[in-house]
Amino acid sequence: MIKLFGKTGTENGQSKRYLTPFLVPFLLVLSVFAYGCDDNKSETVAETERKYFYVPDANFARILKYKDAVWITTIDGVNRLNIDAVSKFEGSLDIASSNIKSLEGIEYFTSLTGLNCDNNQLKTLDVSKNVNLTWLRCDNNQLKTLDVSKNVNLTWLRCDNNQLKTLDVSKNVNLTWLRCDNNQLKTLDVSGAVNLEALDCEDNQLKTLDVSKNVNLTRLDCEYNQLQTLDVSKNVNLTGLDCYNNLLKTLDVSQNVKLWWLSCSDNQLQTLDVSGAVNLTWLSCFDNQLQTLDVSGAVNLKTLNVGCERGCEFEDVDVGCGQECEFDVVELLFKLLEEFGYAGYAIRNNGGNSNSGLTSVKVHSSVATHQELKNAKNATGLQIDTYTAASGSTTYTQAICDFDPSTGLRASTARACTP
Repeated sequence: MIKLFGKTGTENGQSKRYLTPFLVPFLLVLSVFAYGCDDNKSETVAETERKYFYVPDANFARILKYKDAVWITTIDGVNRLNIDAVSKFEGSLDIASSNIKSLEGIEYFTSLTGLNCDNNQLKTLDVSKNVNLTWLRCDNNQLKTLDVSKNVNLTWLRCDNNQLKTLDVSKNVNLTWLRCDNNQLKTLDVSGAVNLEALDCEDNQLKTLDVSKNVNLTRLDCEYNQLQTLDVSKNVNLTGLDCYNNLLKTLDVSQNVKLWWLSCSDNQLQTLDVSGAVNLTWLSCFDNQLQTLDVSGAVNLKTLNVGCERGCEFEDVDVGCGQECEFDVVELLFKLLEEFGYAGYAIRNNGGNSNSGLTSVKVHSSVATHQELKNAKNATGLQIDTYTAASGSTTYTQAICDFDPSTGLRASTARACTP
């Protein structure tokens, strides 16, 4: 039996015991052992945190485990991301429509080349560590900010239908396709995206848009904004332009000879000249304040919608295109200057030739008498959805026919076709 205490004497009438010499080394060994246990435990925790990351969003963890069981490890009942495994993944990740609220952990996918996380409930998205991304789709979320300044390899970005107020892709020199429509954008910087070929920024709050550096643009959709000016003179490769429903007072497309599709309706344009757009096949410019319209050189034009329900005061509508005209449908909607007043607007051929390809004219609103369609010798009918004669006593809702094409078509002398 080992005695830990020994009696050495009395002091002030009290017995006093002291530790035996054996106890000191015993306690030292015990303390070292205890310290070693704590140290090993700390090392284990540190090792776990170094190798694994806690994934706070259960749906994100679930779908990652479904994609690859190695990516997620459950430790002490907690889903943890295998950092080493996911960092080596070089493909694309599709986690769309998965009810995910947080993508914490995506930063460890450092070799990721593509990410589709659309239609979730994301309020934030950090892709600053995903520097190898070549395409990103994060549309239909609740994002208020998006920083892609570190993603210089991006060629394709879709972030529409969020709550973004600003977007800067000036560092994304490889970007060729961008869709950021249906946000709350007040500013959009695409100056550095010099390889951009398609831009859709419709339905935002943009008051200015500078695309002068984007000389490779072939398609621009910027409708439903607040643009007062739009300079596309440097965008000589444009084939399609939609600037519908803005505040544009002028639009110069003289340099855009490759245009085949143009929508500039619902603006404040007073003049429009597309005579140099020889490839144009479709033009919609209704609801402006047009006084002059020149499509005389648009020899391939097939559809022209130049109607108006407000603001039109045409002085000259020139659709003359000689023997090469290829119109299929021309939609004309003229505003009545007075309830039954004279509206003597004529569609004429500038060169004196008949518009030999013109086959129909569609009028969608009340039209006074004396509307004339001259030089349309192959026209087979004039469709008037609602026609009210000067007396107010006759209404036609069918196509008008039985007219003499040699003298042109005069609505006041035509009669309704038999059903």
